[in-house]
Amino acid sequence: KPKMIIITSQAGSSQWRFTQNKDKGGDYGHHMSRAACNIGGVLMSEELKSAAVPVVMLHPGFNRTTMTSKYAHIWDIEGAVEPHVGAKRVLY
Repeated sequence: KPKMIIITSQAGSSQWRFTQNKDKGGDYGHHMSRAACNIGGVLMSEELKSAAVPVVMLHPGFNRTTMTSKYAHIWDIEGAVEPHVGAKRVLY
């Protein structure tokens, strides 16, 4: 039976931007691409519903990567994990 799984991020959440980016913008390309991915998942879910194909969007959590290194000062506070741990989160 077919299934659609999309690895995405809360970075594409419009609502979360009001919390994480309060009073500032930035990282437009990343946030916009994640938002596009998220809406793509929503649209696919609607399209594939009649065929009983589930569409699941998974977020691996806050990962310690080069891209997030500007937040290294809060990695421990926010529970950032190594990428292999984030990958396991979406696999199991």
